[in-house]
Amino acid sequence: MHPRFTITKREPIMKNSKCLFLLLILLTASFISLEANKKHSLRELYRAGKIRLIPALTLDESSMPKEALFGVPVNVVEDSNGNIYVSDFKMHNIKKFDSLGRFSRLLGRMGQGPGEFNGPTLMTLAKNRLVVWEMGNSRLSSLTLDGVFLKSIITPVTEGWPKKIRSLPNGDIVIDRFKSIRRPEYHEICSIELYSPELEHKKTIYSKNVTLKKYITEPKRASILVPFPPNVHWDVSKDGKIVIGFSDKYLVEIYDSNGEKINSFTHKRRPMKISKQSKRLFINRYVQSDSDGTRMEPPDYIVKNTIFPRYMPAFHGISVDSENNILIGIYHKDGSILPNKFDAFNTEGNYIGTVEVTVDRPIVGYAPACFVGSYVWIPFEDDEEGTVEVVKYKISR
Repeated sequence: MHPRFTITKREPIMKNSKCLFLLLILLTASFISLEANKKHSLRELYRAGKIRLIPALTLDESSMPKEALFGVPVNVVEDSNGNIYVSDFKMHNIKKFDSLGRFSRLLGRMGQGPGEFNGPTLMTLAKNRLVVWEMGNSRLSSLTLDGVFLKSIITPVTEGWPKKIRSLPNGDIVIDRFKSIRRPEYHEICSIELYSPELEHKKTIYSKNVTLKKYITEPKRASILVPFPPNVHWDVSKDGKIVIGFSDKYLVEIYDSNGEKINSFTHKRRPMKISKQSKRLFINRYVQSDSDGTRMEPPDYIVKNTIFPRYMPAFHGISVDSENNILIGIYHKDGSILPNKFDAFNTEGNYIGTVEVTVDRPIVGYAPACFVGSYVWIPFEDDEEGTVEVVKYKISR
């Protein structure tokens, strides 16, 4: 046999093998890159059982004039153009930022007149309007996104204090009230109310008696917090459903945008006993310090009148994300309610899984979340130096 024949026969094979090997490496690298950049739905992330909150945008005071610095930011919403609005309870105004997080302008100032605020706390976007509830004026106001006053109504303190506000796709507004009743037995009535875009009351969607405080007359007249009481929790989905749960048991009800009940679901979860640590942490909230810094223990009448239940409530909060998944906050073994564990359900109430949350930086402050796509705003937090920041987190694997 001729040597040339052997050489010419093998040479193309070796070249082809190298080409195939290089092609395989390129295809593998491309696949890995595509997987890394692939956008996972929130539901897919929840099924994995773990998510990370990665800081994506921080609103700080670097672009703000001295007269507009943060006082006590309480709530945050984002409009369809990416503009961001932060209600500031202490400074009595709304701070507006652009989509890059740069300060834009102040909306409102302290006062009682149209377009003025006194302790603005709750806030929602209803189509092209900003709806704000202020504690000091006990008032619900509607404004344009540039802060032009449209309308306001008084929400009397005698009718209860709101704790949450949301809007529906049709512009209607959903807001709760907690009204104190002292006779014949001290309790509160939690009601969830439906208002039109013109701030006209339409109907009461839901009402429930809750016992959040205990009223005593001896040795002094005082109201004492009830430890770990069942409470009403709720939120609104992007498709206009109102999700409500009372945490004495794991039962969640779903209402349509007209306030009519359309569905409900339950979930089995073993009741969690209240630990000694949970009891100690609860009592310690009454610990104070006198003028020279000496620790003052909780008064005996508070300790004696604080009666702990055996079990925690079934859950401690309800949120609905931007994909209409229902997130139910569950307690830790130590009784803490930091936002790093929840049960996830789809819009029909089918269980997706229990999800643990890790955060790249500690969250000190926490309030109801504002979901925007695969992001979530945490209304406020304090860093180690005491600087106030408002942070938008990317929900990731």
